[in-house]
Amino acid sequence: MIHSARPGRPGLVVVGLLFMALTLVGVRAEAQTRVLMVTDTWPPFRMEETSFGTIKDGIDFQIIRRIGDELGLELEIQYHPWARALAMLRSGQADIMTGVAYSPERDEYLRYVPTAYAAVRPVFYTRTGMAASLRSYDDLAGKTIGQSASSVYFEPYDSDATLGKLSLQYEEQVLRMLALGRIDVAVGTEPNIGWDALRLGLSGQVEPALFRPDASTELFIVVSERSPLVARSGEIDAILRRMLASGEIDAIMAAYR
Repeated sequence: MIHSARPGRPGLVVVGLLFMALTLVGVRAEAQTRVLMVTDTWPPFRMEETSFGTIKDGIDFQIIRRIGDELGLELEIQYHPWARALAMLRSGQADIMTGVAYSPERDEYLRYVPTAYAAVRPVFYTRTGMAASLRSYDDLAGKTIGQSASSVYFEPYDSDATLGKLSLQYEEQVLRMLALGRIDVAVGTEPNIGWDALRLGLSGQVEPALFRPDASTELFIVVSERSPLVARSGEIDAILRRMLASGEIDAIMAAYR
């Protein structure tokens, strides 16, 4: 009788464990559909609002929403300073970010989606009438150069410790300080810094320097290595490649030129 009473129990235990496992899988799958994207403002790629009153607009948002729709993701977008956004990805507080240039240091905690979706070119700005003061890389020596914190531009500039670099939180702060004469040069990327100068009403006060670095920086989508979304980075890449091949991304970018 003891033996006849016990066979039912393992079955009940197995069924119970299976139910719990399926429940947990369902909860985990549901959790993975909710994705936190962190970003800063970086027109025309990422804008919190435009003159038309559009919230969360820009090239990157058009692309990431398209990817999110195809993958069935529920996207939440939060604005933070660039360095803070990267820290949130490092800790796993956030899942995804757009417009990130490759660096070995970031590669330790970010999964780069392999296909770059855009590229930007580094550019130096001076005060209007001073463009000829910067004709070559060597002319940067002795100048105070404003740059956006945690950004990368090109080599040898990024690793050149001999230059007088001043890192600020936002690119628009860099432009304002240049216009006020508090720094000699601003470094940024086109089309972003030109868009910012126009938006801030500084186009008549600052201008591109004659020196134009022969370089470009590819922009990637990255996923936190601590995020469950990292398992779907291959799917994200496949969608990006289709969007590039079809001309969809070119069409999105053309709308912001």
